[in-house]
Amino acid sequence: MVIDLGKTQSIKGFHFNFNHNPPVNYTVLIGKSAQDKKMKQVVRVENVKITAPYDATDAHVVKVRVGNTSDVSLAERVRSRFVKLVVEGALTNDGPAGATVAEVVVY
Repeated sequence: MVIDLGKTQSIKGFHFNFNHNPPVNYTVLIGKSAQDKKMKQVVRVENVKITAPYDATDAHVVKVRVGNTSDVSLAERVRSRFVKLVVEGALTNDGPAGATVAEVVVY
């Protein structure tokens, strides 16, 4: 997934909501264009933790479900217009659909 921020921005971190099926690993890269072959890796997260595991005891309860989230703060700010999110694998392995990405926040 490539995100165009509209103009070059100062970036200090990311928030991801992977909903019900988080990836096993993910990588975030930044670059000058969506087709940039030399995008710079700024984040690599392996063995993503499940923050909202499925619980059969409350599955019937109607409520807003937050999903599985992951937050990353960078050691120092970076500047970029394009952000690329690469996901690998799926933790819940519940079919061929793979990992889900419900929300991405670049801050």
